[in-house]
Formats: sequence, C-alpha cells, structure tokens
Amino acid sequence: MITDYSVKKAIRVIDKMDFMLSIPTDIQFNALFEGRGADLMLESVSLDEIEQVYLGQECVSSDTAMFESITTTRIRLSQTMRAFVRKLNQGLSGTGILAGTNDSGNTDNSMPSIGGAEIGRVRKVGMIPVMAAKIPLSDGQSVSIILHSPTSDNGRIQNNDVLTAFRFLLNKRDVSHVIAPMNGRDISLPQVCQSLSNLIERNSGKFQRQAANAAKLRADIEAELERAEALEKQKVELIEKGDQLQRGIEIKQSEHANLRRRLSQQIAINDKLRSQLAPLKNQQTSPTTPVDNDTTDISVNDIGNTENELNAVDKAASDAITFLQSILSLESNNIQELTGVRAKTREAISALNAATVYEENAGLVADAVNHLSGLLVAIAKSAMAGGK
Repeated sequence: MITDYSVKKAIRVIDKMDFMLSIPTDIQFNALFEGRGADLMLESVSLDEIEQVYLGQECVSSDTAMFESITTTRIRLSQTMRAFVRKLNQGLSGTGILAGTNDSGNTDNSMPSIGGAEIGRVRKVGMIPVMAAKIPLSDGQSVSIILHSPTSDNGRIQNNDVLTAFRFLLNKRDVSHVIAPMNGRDISLPQVCQSLSNLIERNSGKFQRQAANAAKLRADIEAELERAEALEKQKVELIEKGDQLQRGIEIKQSEHANLRRRLSQQIAINDKLRSQLAPLKNQQTSPTTPVDNDTTDISVNDIGNTENELNAVDKAASDAITFLQSILSLESNNIQELTGVRAKTREAISALNAATVYEENAGLVADAVNHLSGLLVAIAKSAMAGGK
C-alpha cells in the first residue's frame, strides 16, 4: 500500500518565492481514488495509526523520488512547523478550512503539540530514526509529515540533529507523488503547500460526506448495541422473574401438600371424636324405662324393699345431678381425666333415667355433654397444631 522512497533520489523543497504555482490536475486527483488506496483519501487517521502503518517500512531501496524537504533541527522544530502551517493556511485562504492546532501543550491523546502540529514519538526504521507530525484541519481532515534524521547517532535524535521531511499524507493517503515536481527539479515550499491545499479543498466535500455517513453508521451501531444491551438486560430480568415465580410455585406446592396433610389429620381426628361422641348422644336420646303401674300384689316386705331401692335411686340421681353440674365448671386438658369424666357422665345419665328424672334434667345433661365435647375438641385442635 505504501511506496518506499530512495535517499539517493532526494528532491529538495526550498522556501523561496514562487510566482508559477500550479495545482494537481484532475487526472492526478482522480488517480488518488483508484487502486488499493481509493478509500484512504476519505478516512481520518490518528498519529498512532501513522506511526504503526507508515513508519514500519524500510525507506532505502526504491527508485521512487524521496523528498529532502522542510529541513530543520529538533530544537527549531516548533518554529519550522509554525512556518509550514502558516504557508498551508495561505494556500487554504478562502476555502473556510484552517490548518493547525494550539502552538504548544498536549493533544487529547496526550501527545505533544508543537508549532500547530501533533508530534509523534521517534521510531527507528533500520538504523534511521523517523518521526511523524500531524497537522489537523478544521473540516476533520489532516496532513501528516514524516521526517527522518540523517545526522543522528545510534538511532537517537538530539536537539541539534537535522530533521528532514520526506513524505506527505492527506488523511491516510500518501500524496507525495502528486506534489512532486516533474523531471527531478527542485520544488518550492509555496508550491508544496499550494498543491496540498488544493487537494484538501477538492477532497473536503467527499470527506465530510463520508465522515457524516460514518458518524451515522456509528450512531446506528451504538443504538443497536444499546438496544441489544437493553434486550439482554430485559432477558436477565425476565429470567430472574421466572426463577422467582418458579420458587413461588414450589412454595405454594409445599404449602398445598402441608394443608392436605393437615386436612387428612383433621379428618382422622374428627372421625375419632365422632366415634367417641356417638355413645354419649345415644345415651342422651335413649327413652326412660317405663314403670309397670299394673302391679297390685305388693307385700309389705316388697314395699319396704321398693322404698329402699327408690331411696337409693333418688340418691344416685341427686349425685348424678351434682356431678353434671360440676362438669359445667370443669377445665382440663388431660385426656385421661376427661375419658374418666365421660364414663361417669354415662353413669349419671343412667342414674337419671333410673330415677325417671331425665326429662326434667335434659337441659343440664345437654349442657354438661356439650361442655365435655368442647374440652375434647380443644384437645384435638391442640394435637393438630402440634403436628404441623
């Protein structure tokens, strides 16, 4: 892509008055867009790219003419660059394009800025130290100058070493051959700057359109990247939400299984309580044994025995009523104690039936049975709660 230059055919660029300035022809300009370098005219370039791409080639073996131009010393580089930028701006007068940057300081990429140009690091091509200077233009283009030092010692450039420019780039395109003179004649610095300024002006429109398209493409790419990032973030959020829902389902399934287990336990407890309460209800609803009033032959002894039996029955009924009344104030969670109370309740109901006073004490019996049932139910609920 880059043509090498021979030191043996160096061409001097002299800073002198020149009244016969010319500009590159249409053929020369159009040729810059042909071949492998067609797009290089429209691509911006950084100083790092210039150093990596253009300074890595040996510049000693080709027959192509090599400029020995803009000769200066390193200590006077700032003054020389400022003079070159001034000449270039004279050629760009009327185009609305300005060349150069701040006279001193550092650029955005921390490279030194000297005399309106960004100055790169010294690199060695073979044993020859080479460095690059980039002059930015206000329309986004740039002119780059590559310099070497024929007087350096051991590949190092000292303050008094001579620096000679030998290659010119417009953006990424080497345009040295376009601004070179015909027939090996020396060329004036105004002619070099006139040719460069003409190329800059003619290329500006295409370059800015290309830059706008590239900026739009970058913006579209960034928008798509942001959209992809947003979709990726949304996907992650949906995955996390799905995981949360799955965990919620598992929790609900566990709760459902626990409720089913508790329901089964409750059903079993209820069945057991029903089987325990059924005999009590049967005794509560059983009819009073009828008394045979047709007996007429009663002896004195039988009457005495009957009276004694009746007294015993009445006493048992009275004790039964007292017992049933005591149940109403009973508070216990001892299942064994309540089982015994339930057995005595059956006996009390039997005593009331025997004394034929069940009907008049039916309310007391019902209250006692209900209170006892409530105590048993409370024990059952407590047992169910302990089985969770």
